[in-house]
Amino acid sequence: MLDAGGLRRGARGYLAVAGGLDVAPVLGSRSVDVNAGLGPCHGRALQAGDRLPLNAAVRPWLRRAPHWSLAPWPWFDPSPDRVLRVLRGSHFDALDTASRSALLREPFQVAAESNRVGVRLLGPALQLAAPLELVSAAVTAGTVQLPPGGQPIMLAAEHPTTGGYPRIAHLIATDQPHLAQRRPGEAVRLTLVEPDEAEALRQRHAAALDRLHDHLRQRLRELGCER
Repeated sequence: MLDAGGLRRGARGYLAVAGGLDVAPVLGSRSVDVNAGLGPCHGRALQAGDRLPLNAAVRPWLRRAPHWSLAPWPWFDPSPDRVLRVLRGSHFDALDTASRSALLREPFQVAAESNRVGVRLLGPALQLAAPLELVSAAVTAGTVQLPPGGQPIMLAAEHPTTGGYPRIAHLIATDQPHLAQRRPGEAVRLTLVEPDEAEALRQRHAAALDRLHDHLRQRLRELGCER
């Protein structure tokens, strides 16, 4: 039985199980896509009383590994005070002057209707300087779309592959985990960065993770726990 309790900060937690879960993969994955209804548990979210079998073939070194913990703040800081950084989108300049200013100066709130497909932002209604006739184009995690109602949507982990709304901005990769930890009602503030700065931040973040992985591998070798 697993009782995870409640979250004091952030919106999501993570559970790692030695050896993994022994469930049948669907399309090569053991995860669940709730929107498509694919995966274990008939493609639905977990419910109280569900049973997930564990993989009994745990590697011996895992049994000898110590019980370590890792502070999550460098990677998953849930503070709503952190300003999120965005790049100009394909249609950023199509916003009217007041809307371009509001996007980067006014606070938004995470709407209750947000999910892993997209985070809906409530705030000043943004407007285009002139109507746009668009065809659907590729989108990805972090793309900020502007529906007709004027409230932007930031696409998240389970985003669609295409979208037909104006793409006014793009949340940089380094800040996407921080957006994922915002709860409904919490504030979102945006600031504009240039592509060179976004790439430098991505490389710095990747290098920090590489150093962490190297440190953990060294600790495991010192303990005689071979991978």
